[in-house]
Amino acid sequence: MTNKEFKFELVLDNYPLTAISSNSKRPKYYSSTPGRGRVNKLPKKMEKEGYSIDIEGYYLDKTMQRVVSNTKTVGKPGTIPINAQVFYVGKPFQRMIIKNFVQEYLNPFVAQMPVIDYPLYMESEVHAMYQHRLPDMNNIGYVWDKILTDVMTKQGKIVDDSPLYLTRPGSAPLYCPVETEEERKIVIRFYKDLRPEIATARQLHLNL
Repeated sequence: MTNKEFKFELVLDNYPLTAISSNSKRPKYYSSTPGRGRVNKLPKKMEKEGYSIDIEGYYLDKTMQRVVSNTKTVGKPGTIPINAQVFYVGKPFQRMIIKNFVQEYLNPFVAQMPVIDYPLYMESEVHAMYQHRLPDMNNIGYVWDKILTDVMTKQGKIVDDSPLYLTRPGSAPLYCPVETEEERKIVIRFYKDLRPEIATARQLHLNL
């Protein structure tokens, strides 16, 4: 669109890929019976180890200790990917964790923004290495854009995110490949929407 005037740019260098859901992951144990915190199937390579089973159904190793299944993650922080898929297939508490985590991350960035009284037009870019785990651009864009504009509203940087104040959100980012993880960033550009029809619609709204 040509009827726009560049105002400022926000750069989120090394933006987080995951939200911390817990300080430390609890161990999960292999068990012959199902239940919370149990993994009800031994890997094939472990089936011949000759584990015993305690009265609660847990597999025990030669030292009579329960066999931990998540040895690579136990004790490490629990995380949830910052991805819009969690918003429609995840659980409510996961959505809240992502929302609160991203809000806290964005708060200091938004605090440095000017108060915006013009119709706002946004464009965004995601600079990231291409790999099979890279989410779709709309899954990245929706989460970051929606939470960003909510934080901007809460901090009084924009009146609200309705079409008369935000004519184009940044939820459809352009993908820009990079060669290293250190180059990962989200870039959001803010413009004033100069279209006369928007000015007319805003004036009509103010006169109601």
